[in-house]
Amino acid sequence: MSATATAAKTLERLRALRQSANNNADPMRCVSDAPSFGHAHLTTGQSSYADRRVQNAPHEHFASTAVPQHHHQLIDWLSRSHLQRRLLLSSPDADAPKIALLGQPIAAGLHLIEMRHPLAEIPTELRFQHREQAIDPRHLLAIDTETTGLAGGTGTRAFLVGIAFIEQNELCLRQWLLSGLSGEVAMLQAFGQYLCAQHHLLSYNGKSYDLPLLRTRFCLHRLPDPSRELPHTDLLHLVRRRYRGLWADCRLQTVERQLLSIVRNDDLPGSEAPAAFRRWLQRADATQLNRVVEHNAQDLVSLMRLALRLGDIDPDQYRLHAPRSAESPVMG
Repeated sequence: MSATATAAKTLERLRALRQSANNNADPMRCVSDAPSFGHAHLTTGQSSYADRRVQNAPHEHFASTAVPQHHHQLIDWLSRSHLQRRLLLSSPDADAPKIALLGQPIAAGLHLIEMRHPLAEIPTELRFQHREQAIDPRHLLAIDTETTGLAGGTGTRAFLVGIAFIEQNELCLRQWLLSGLSGEVAMLQAFGQYLCAQHHLLSYNGKSYDLPLLRTRFCLHRLPDPSRELPHTDLLHLVRRRYRGLWADCRLQTVERQLLSIVRNDDLPGSEAPAAFRRWLQRADATQLNRVVEHNAQDLVSLMRLALRLGDIDPDQYRLHAPRSAESPVMG
């Protein structure tokens, strides 16, 4: 059969399909923008092939026979439908149950997670490096954030802000977690309102990363930033002075192994936190994001334990002082 005859036969078939579509609506149509024709038993490949044969055939044989407009709509619709089905079926989470987000909602787009851990022994005073004034451990406020990117800058925001503090004989953790980007202002306000003049901030690389990032977000939203007025000890600087050259690195997990006898199992690396948050926003699946919350909580616990531990390492540099009074203020 010649190319001309094949193309002519294909056109007849397309016209028949169009007539059939006009007579019988297709109950299988499932895409809202599908054109007004019925279910065609012509695959995308066959349609594209027929279209190419029509275009490549001699023009004089088709001067009076134009390709129906619905033919092009059919090809476009089938292509989109096929792509949608492929994306749905290829997704490993298409039928997987969604995991709920940890914590309780306290504002639009914001969750709060709270935990408490008992402490066997709490020193009365700490002195970090050469500070003349000793620090009451109950005034320490450890802070750690998880962010949407690792480079910082105005385009990066914290989606999780965690703090740890000592209350009576317990280590208390409080984490503010964004469940939506609209909750950022509420998160910054909640964190800022918790800070008070007696707090002494504690972090690990917080002077270079966490606090500057939060201050940028406070500034962008035109909110007051109480952290600017508070004293701040970055334990990374102390650890580097003491152990640089002795350990392979001074990452927090290295410090945990060397000083605190902590080895994390199945811990989600902090570098994967941005992807976990994007996954939550796109799929409403908190499987990985909840692991980020656990990672952040472990960082906070380790920060406080490290601060309490440093008093016993080098008495000449990190001195632990006797109590000055019978009563010590307790953070509320």
